[in-house]
Amino acid sequence: MFSDDTEAIAKSIVVKLINNGFEAYFAGGFVRDMLLDFPAGASPDIDIATSAHPKDIINLFDNTKEVGVSFGVVLVIKHGLAFDVATFRSDGQYIDGRRPEEISFATSREDAFRRDFTINGMFYNPVSKTIIDFVGGKVDLQKRIIRTIGEPLDRFNEDYLRLLRAIRFSARFGFQIEENTFSAIKTLARNISKISAERICKELTLSFCAAPAKTLRILDETGLLEHILPEICRMKGVEQPPEYHPEGDCFEHTMLAMEYLEDLINRYIADKNTLRADQTEVLQDRHKRSVLVWSTLLHDIGKPDTKTIEDRIRFNRHDEKSADITYEIARRLKMSSAETKDIGACIRNHMKFMFVQKMKKSKLNTFLARETIDIEIILHEADCFSSHGMMDNAEFLLKKIEEIPPEEIKPLPLVKGDDLLAMGFTQGKILGDLLKEIYENQMDGLLDTKEQALDFAKNRL
Repeated sequence: MFSDDTEAIAKSIVVKLINNGFEAYFAGGFVRDMLLDFPAGASPDIDIATSAHPKDIINLFDNTKEVGVSFGVVLVIKHGLAFDVATFRSDGQYIDGRRPEEISFATSREDAFRRDFTINGMFYNPVSKTIIDFVGGKVDLQKRIIRTIGEPLDRFNEDYLRLLRAIRFSARFGFQIEENTFSAIKTLARNISKISAERICKELTLSFCAAPAKTLRILDETGLLEHILPEICRMKGVEQPPEYHPEGDCFEHTMLAMEYLEDLINRYIADKNTLRADQTEVLQDRHKRSVLVWSTLLHDIGKPDTKTIEDRIRFNRHDEKSADITYEIARRLKMSSAETKDIGACIRNHMKFMFVQKMKKSKLNTFLARETIDIEIILHEADCFSSHGMMDNAEFLLKKIEEIPPEEIKPLPLVKGDDLLAMGFTQGKILGDLLKEIYENQMDGLLDTKEQALDFAKNRL
């Protein structure tokens, strides 16, 4: 789960605290995942909880940073690794649905009872190798249940982001949300708007990247979806042409596409050897996996606005509309510019796959040279899986990628603008169009040398 070195270093911090008369344990997610024998998630940190106060921690360790002393948290750095070491605390009143107005240092038991869910409220003593469980976390792990510690409405009102955290843990582990906890999420769903867009986006991304379909399904069932991504809800009941989409409406199509990704992720976790090299590369890269799940979720989001009934149901230029709406959502959720750009590119290009087998060599190479092509191929497969099921265009592209050397897919231009300016051309649209035409001929194999490209330009001059 975690590297032996990481756990050994974290244990050495606990040992030093204990040897100096303090109580100290591993806390939170590490304990949960250890008991589940579950692979580390997106943030494979080992957090440490202790009776030592911040000043004690700072005095004990050589390399520390005061990252959250007001909340009793000190960063201890050993061998290049950073560990959150937090003093046991109890929280005062929450006034903004995010953080307590004040905290007070407390016992380990009191610290456990101020945490969010029972499965996250356990401690582990790495010296005696024992679990300290004040909240019934072990029982809920065995029952595969997500349950708040204490009264659900109270826990969620303290921090509305916990509404989404419940969904993430349920989706990631395949656990049921306990009845009262589920009811409280539905009751408080509209309050998710009180949480900052950045926190919502981060939590959604973690959840979608772990279990895309389960996350979407639970977001919908709890009512959170309509408050976070109402554009997705608009796809419900939007019929599609049955000859191309026998699966049903646009929402069902998107759900099936997310299920395709979830199967890939589960296979990646279980045995990477069952996937193609390109699939593995995308899933193991945090940015690419995020772009993949978001572009799959949003790829048809423009269909409700573009639906027409002509000879059949059509969604003309829905790829462009979907990309435009996606940019609006990305701005609203404060996504990074890199994610926004790549997600938009994947969505804007997803309908071009139907033409790949008829493309000229230059256009095909340009298509394959895009930075997001590896993500787009998987998006296309998910799109096909959730509709007609035909994968011939994806198979064609994968074969071409194997056949065509990388230097042919995106070769350096034979000539540059300076070469044509030296011949007598002037800056402007004519020069740009000629450079583009020469490069297309180069990509098609009609021009092989710089001399041939210059001769071609001379004839135009």
